This record gives sequence, C-alpha cells and structure tokens, in this order.
Amino acid sequence: MDILISEKDMVTARRGAKRNRWIFCCLAVLCLAVFVAFCLRVRTINARSMTVWMMVVMTLLGWLCMGFYMLVLRPSRAKAHHLETLLSGTAESFEGICHLAAVPDKIPGSVWVRRVTLEGERNPDSLDPPERKRLNLDEHLAGRMPPEGSRVRVTAVHGYILGVEMLAAPDEETSHLYRMKRSPRIRWIFRRISWGLPLYILWAMAVVIIGGFVFSRILDAKPKNKLVIYADCDVRMGAELGDMLEKELTDPVRLVQVRSFDYAMFQESGIGNADLYIVPVSRADDYREAFAPLPEGFMADEERLILDGVAYGIPFWVPEAGSRCAAAYFHYAPEETYYLFFGQSSLHLSGNDGAVDNQAVDAAIYLMELR
Repeated sequence: MDILISEKDMVTARRGAKRNRWIFCCLAVLCLAVFVAFCLRVRTINARSMTVWMMVVMTLLGWLCMGFYMLVLRPSRAKAHHLETLLSGTAESFEGICHLAAVPDKIPGSVWVRRVTLEGERNPDSLDPPERKRLNLDEHLAGRMPPEGSRVRVTAVHGYILGVEMLAAPDEETSHLYRMKRSPRIRWIFRRISWGLPLYILWAMAVVIIGGFVFSRILDAKPKNKLVIYADCDVRMGAELGDMLEKELTDPVRLVQVRSFDYAMFQESGIGNADLYIVPVSRADDYREAFAPLPEGFMADEERLILDGVAYGIPFWVPEAGSRCAAAYFHYAPEETYYLFFGQSSLHLSGNDGAVDNQAVDAAIYLMELR
C-alpha cells in the first residue's frame, strides 16, 4: 500500500507553519519599524511629503501583512492541524472502483481536497445501484492516485484518504477518462482578496487617521518647546521659514510654527497664544489684548507703534520706505504697513508670566534682518 500521509509530512507541515509565523512576525515588526523611522525623520520642512509617503508605505506594508496571513500563514497552519488530526485518528479500510473528481474543492478553514468516490460491485440480480463511499483526498496527493476506474483499497481517517493500494487496473474503456487538472488557485486567491477587501479599506483608513494623529502630535510641542508666529496675511513657505528659525534658536525651543490668522480658526488655542505677530496697522487695535509691550531697548532706533500710550510694535513692512522684511515668506497687502508685535502669553519673552527664556526677541531680530 502506498502511504500518502506520514509522520514526516506532519513534521514538515509544522515547520512550514512555524516558519510562516516567524515571517509574519518579521513583517509586522518591519511595519512598526518603518513607521517609527518615519516618525523620527519627519520635520517641519518635510512634514507634507513625509506624511504622504508614510500613508502610502504603511498602507502597502499593512496590505502585505494581511495578504501573507490570509494566503500563506493561515493555510499552512490549517494544513498542519489537518495532518495532526488525521494521524491521531483511527484508520478504516474501504474498497471499490475509484473515481476522482477533476476539480478540487476548498474545505472551509482547512485544506484543498479532491472528492473521491469508491463504487462497489454491481449485483446483476438486483436493480439497486452499487454502493458508493465518498471520501476526500488532499489535493496535492491527487497525482499519486491510481488511474481513473481502478479497483483500489484505501485507508482513511475521518473521511480523508491516508493510503491507497491498486487491486486491479481499469479496463480500456475507462482508463482514458482520467485527466489531472490543476487547482484553481488564482480564483481562490482572488476570492480571498475580495473577502478581505473591507479589511484593506479599514486598514487604509486607520493609517490615515492614526498615522495623521501621531504625526500631528510629533509636529507639535508644548508651549515652552515651540515658538509660534502668526501673520495677518497669506504665508508662503511657512515650513521653510520655520525650519530656518529652528536652526537659529536653542533649547528648549525645538519647533517653530509660522501660520496665517486663517489657520488659527481651526486651533483650540486660538490666536492669543502666539509668541510673535505680524499685523497691519489698520487692525492692530483689534488684537491689542494679545500684544505685549515692546521689550525695553529692543531696536531702540526703530519707530514705535503707540497704543494708549504704550509702545507695542515696530515697523516690519512699510510700502513707502521700500522695507520688505521676509517678503519671500509673507504676502503683504500693498497698501498696508505691517508691524511686528510680541505675544502677551509668550513663554519666550522675559517679563511675561512663566517665561522660560527670551528667544522671542532672537526670532524677532532674525525676521527683521531677513530680506
């Protein structure tokens, strides 16, 4: 008798399942490591491009992990469990004319099989059809079965064939009926991918939501660790300007954000918590409560903007004088004169409550000198 399934096959299946489990774990660790690498490399200047790349790469890696689990790891575990179950069961013996199905079937949660029908001998004195026994055969073993129509003896456990012995060759009329066909795995793979489509969509959504949230936290900091500049005009290349200032400033400041007033509409903290402001003189009085008086001695040669007898701002862009401070980064209204103000709530201006340093002044001097 040809033994189709042995202890060696079970050991090989176990090793394959264990190997695939390790590969899946490595893919999952790689996915996490890549995300951490993105988090470590993201900066103010590359935030937009890194966010897009993070979402694309993490989505693809997640899909790879899910596809490997559904198409490789899960089937290999099912095969190992299947063989363990067969080899631990009690074998039975059956005889009959063998008929092997040409098209394989997939047992849900288990392995691919070929349906095998063993047809008993017909009783010439009876009109009853011959007795038939339906069994299953692992699909990869179909090539080891005797030709179609052979009389065989098989041993089976739980309806699955473990061994086969050919007792009589088929007659010439049925021998040509045997045709081996390949498993329709492409159709099965497509079906598995289709079934997992909702999971792929959920993963992509999770990457966008969770990844975006994590990046937003990384690209933000506590007030003592960041310096915020708000301008009442359109801001161009704010990330580039912020990156330049980050290189000029020192600890504890590690992040500089340059925003327009429109951006503050979407922030809980609002405009009132900025460190520096660039505001046209026509609207300066509207935001006076957010401004701090100019530090004593700060650019003493410059003109001051006096509000209620207190000096709050210095000219930042004056159309008539041709002064164009940081004109590459701020789109000024041509008819307006813009002033630079310090924030009343800034933690980077000496004299304010809770101030940790005086780097708002350093940033202001850098901006004033920037052309």
